Amino acid sequence: MIPLGIIGAATPRAGGGAPTDPYFANVAALLHMDGADGSTTFPDVTGKVWTPTGNAQIDTTQFKFGGASGNFDGAGDNISAAASADFGFGSGDFTVEGFAYQAGLTGAFCMFDNRTSGAAGFGLYAGGGTGSGAQRLCYFDNTAAIQIIGSTTLPVNQMFHWAVTRSGTTVRLFQNGVQVGSGTDARTLAASVAPFIGSAWNNSQNFAGWIDEVRITKGVARY
Repeated sequence: MIPLGIIGAATPRAGGGAPTDPYFANVAALLHMDGADGSTTFPDVTGKVWTPTGNAQIDTTQFKFGGASGNFDGAGDNISAAASADFGFGSGDFTVEGFAYQAGLTGAFCMFDNRTSGAAGFGLYAGGGTGSGAQRLCYFDNTAAIQIIGSTTLPVNQMFHWAVTRSGTTVRLFQNGVQVGSGTDARTLAASVAPFIGSAWNNSQNFAGWIDEVRITKGVARY
């Protein structure tokens, strides 16, 4: 089972203190999505700058920790950071995870994508259409030659944890602490890419709802 609370405790919020995450040195990004209601600033504990597109903003309506989360309206919203070697996973292990609250069935949407302009990367999205029981986690490459689809339907109108890890060449999908899919991705991913949260890299497959506590770990498959 995934220790769902560790993201919120992974690094200190206001008031200082030592990080409790044993892999904190490997964290490439950590966004608590905290701040004033309506703010368009998305602080990253690692110091990276995330730029909002569309109406992406901090919202206090839904959250997992900290009293706020990132809100995306499903129509042209995302946040992105500059290309960095920190986000270039190469042939190594990684973990990308967070919490999400889906505001109704909205069709396919991306929670994370690093395939910028065709760079070798991956998208983590919900796919399968909008019918009852259709939406599941899906990991896919640039050409959809690799598609790993979760076995469990994503919840609607409730917060859930999502995660993707790669250990060696094995990719695993997790939902609320339970492994829901696995497959193989032996590619060497791009050495420096720009990550996107809330949509695909080309601002398609936009997410509608709230995303909280996003953590990107390079070099470690946490789960």
